Amino acid sequence: MAQVIVAQNGPLSIVELDSGGQAKVLLGENTAEAKANALVASSAATLAGHYANDATDTDVPGGAAGERGAKYWANLALARATAALVAVGIGIKAGSARFTLYFSGDKSIWFDLTPTAIKHVVIDGILAAVASLQALFATISAPAQRLASKPGPDGLYLYGADGKTFASITRNAFNHPDYASTKAQISSLVANGVSSSYLVRDSKWDSIQAIGEIIHFEGVGQSRAQGYPGTLYSTGAANFAKMFVGGVRPDDLSVDPAVIYASLADLQERYVTSMADSTANSSGSVGETPMFGAMQMIAQLLRDNDGIDPSTSGQKFLASVSARGGATAALLTKANGTRYPRTLLNMQKGPVAARAAGWSYATGGAFYTQGEGDCAAVTDPSTWKTTVRGIRSSMEADWQTATGTARPLPMFLDQTPSSANYYAGAQPDIAIAQLQLALEDDYMCHVVAPFFMAFRNNDIHMVPQGYKHLGAYYGWAAYQWLFKGYKPQPLRPVIRAEGNKIIARYPVLPGRKLVIDTTTIELMPNFGMRAFSAAGTEKTLSNPKLVGRDCVVWDASETPADTWSFGYAWSKQTAANRTVLNGGNIRDDNPLIFDPTDLNKPMYRWAPIDKITLTA
Repeated sequence: MAQVIVAQNGPLSIVELDSGGQAKVLLGENTAEAKANALVASSAATLAGHYANDATDTDVPGGAAGERGAKYWANLALARATAALVAVGIGIKAGSARFTLYFSGDKSIWFDLTPTAIKHVVIDGILAAVASLQALFATISAPAQRLASKPGPDGLYLYGADGKTFASITRNAFNHPDYASTKAQISSLVANGVSSSYLVRDSKWDSIQAIGEIIHFEGVGQSRAQGYPGTLYSTGAANFAKMFVGGVRPDDLSVDPAVIYASLADLQERYVTSMADSTANSSGSVGETPMFGAMQMIAQLLRDNDGIDPSTSGQKFLASVSARGGATAALLTKANGTRYPRTLLNMQKGPVAARAAGWSYATGGAFYTQGEGDCAAVTDPSTWKTTVRGIRSSMEADWQTATGTARPLPMFLDQTPSSANYYAGAQPDIAIAQLQLALEDDYMCHVVAPFFMAFRNNDIHMVPQGYKHLGAYYGWAAYQWLFKGYKPQPLRPVIRAEGNKIIARYPVLPGRKLVIDTTTIELMPNFGMRAFSAAGTEKTLSNPKLVGRDCVVWDASETPADTWSFGYAWSKQTAANRTVLNGGNIRDDNPLIFDPTDLNKPMYRWAPIDKITLTA
């Protein structure tokens, strides 16, 4: 059988001709079938019994004159169909192993058939799509990528040779980088596309915007900055961020500047049982720092919100850490001289290494993760604030000297989440001072009170996933302030009284609402809020409830005086293995997910550890 295209006073049709010249329409109108049959009606001879000579177009031996073989009739049918095509401007050409259709006017071929290929616009499109898929799959190691059923949730999970999932489908959720990116962009539009006092770029922060091919962030503090104790969660190298060749802690294995600062390498966390530099006071194994999570969060937000992939865009981030285990703030000062020399070298060698690699360089900021040492030492909070301000000022001046610029230094601070371990439920002075610094100083920024993250059992230190999650909050704050131009603000309420009703209103972003979270941590008494008189006597609160999208209301045992204050997240959690951590249940419902195909952690704004004065 042969298929030809017929057009006669109407649309094109695809017609199948059998060996007897009968036509059957495959695509087109039924009238085309009738017209095609009419074309070959005069050749509709019965060929039964005459196929012995069907390879020729001569008379069949022994047959009546004019009785021809099948080839003759096929050729005749083709010729008549061709005549119909030519009549409407379509040319047909048949060779020994080729069949071509072309437009008679410009002779352009629109269909070409050979034993090994078909050329047609639809077929070309299909082949292009297949080639695209092949190119995609070629980037994936076939033996390493497999579809598997993961124990636990009912669903399917795709994961690679590193054992980490890159896509998953369950009954209630679908996770994949492309989907996560789209979801994040929509969430960003919801959160940022509406008016809000600190979601609008403020020219006040123009001098600290991240402009350069490599942006340097320095981690300063004590053991939680250092990554103590334990092994790694982030085991691969990051092509979107850099470190000194000595490591994210450059002095892990050597203290020789010529060795550890010789060049830059892709960021990769390292586990060591003891650091080479004794000033680090690494009393045990050190591993995952918050830096990998911070750099990954910035890269994720740039990709999802701005369409910029730092792995290919030319802009990278340099991460280095100069922490000291167990340090008070005083031990980190330039004047003390114990650990600051490493901080200074990191800042000085950053621009040198960037220039050697041919990159422009800019200061990013300091991630300050410290406070447990001063909680234990019962340092006066005013003294602590003065000391940390001095550390920032020293770093700013020395970094300006190293770069030859007048760029101010942003400092990002978390809150010590294990204050309950030191203050036994009383006022956690250092955690409150950390928040006050961010509220009082232009170039200090509150990041998070991480009491809801993953910690070791009854320990002030985190597990590796906790350090990465903490880093994501540093990265999130840095992205907002240094890339988008607005300084993020804590979820800190204004509290007033009506009779014996205590009403706290929180600065929830447009499109968001408050949530009382009793899943991430246990239900705390009164959601974590406590009331005190001016003399420090605790007052009774009861009947806490969420009202509307941004208010929480409590009943007080008496009408509050104007001098009352309120302590939030002062009490310790009582759940097993978390008794050293403070706790509170109030957060928003921000939809941002960090590392959605792997660590998959929500980035809610949690109310900070706080002391709030009653507003008249």
